[in-house]
Amino acid sequence: MHLIHPLLQTDLLFIKKLQPEGWSDITPYIEFYLRTNYCFPVKIIVHNELAGIGTCIVHHHTAWLAHIIVHPDHRNKGLGTILTQALIDLLKQKNCSTIQLIATSLGKPVYSKLGFTSETDYLLFTCDQPLTATTITTPFDKKFEREIIALDHHVTGENRQELLSEHLPFSRLIIENNTLEGFYLPTLGEGLIIAKKEEAGAALLALKHSSINKTGLPIDNKVGIEFFTRHGLTESFRGTKMILGDKLKWHPENMYSRIGGNLG
Repeated sequence: MHLIHPLLQTDLLFIKKLQPEGWSDITPYIEFYLRTNYCFPVKIIVHNELAGIGTCIVHHHTAWLAHIIVHPDHRNKGLGTILTQALIDLLKQKNCSTIQLIATSLGKPVYSKLGFTSETDYLLFTCDQPLTATTITTPFDKKFEREIIALDHHVTGENRQELLSEHLPFSRLIIENNTLEGFYLPTLGEGLIIAKKEEAGAALLALKHSSINKTGLPIDNKVGIEFFTRHGLTESFRGTKMILGDKLKWHPENMYSRIGGNLG
């Protein structure tokens, strides 16, 4: 029987052994989970060695599963299923009614067997040359803080205020007639962009890609995909957003850049 334990700071010494090929360095993500009070990383030990890890990230009654990784030497032994089920059980104890994740082709069959259903695809686009940003954005103004949180809640269906709050001072806003039309959080993951109108979303994408070369967004955002196609960006990855529990009312067409594979 394999036992699940909380991941500890001392386990960071062994995390690189789990680094999947082709992924960005997982260590900063694991460090974030360990120091954040709404993240709950766990591990599975086989023969006194770290064989796998996983994390759940809680936003009130919703949650995300992230970085569920099994060492290559221990794959095809059911450890991914054991880890995922342990995280689901933990979230049930925390009264989370909706659990989400973005699955790779390798993980998707595991999650399907545990009851997750596919909701949409996320596409990742990359470019070699920076774009030119022409729209003038506004630095963060605290009077718009509630509007930012409310817009994020409307688009994602989640209350992510705790996650967003530390990044708000670095945000760039598009304001029209003293009303928030869109925001960009360059310090949060890959750079979250949410906008009410197509023009605001495209302008913030151009701003982001003047310095950052990749963006992931739901396939439902046709305007964003058309923007990338027009500017010569190429699709480099596709993952599936899967959900377990209550469906959320959300608006993927207004999400122009996700946070990352760990948070949608």
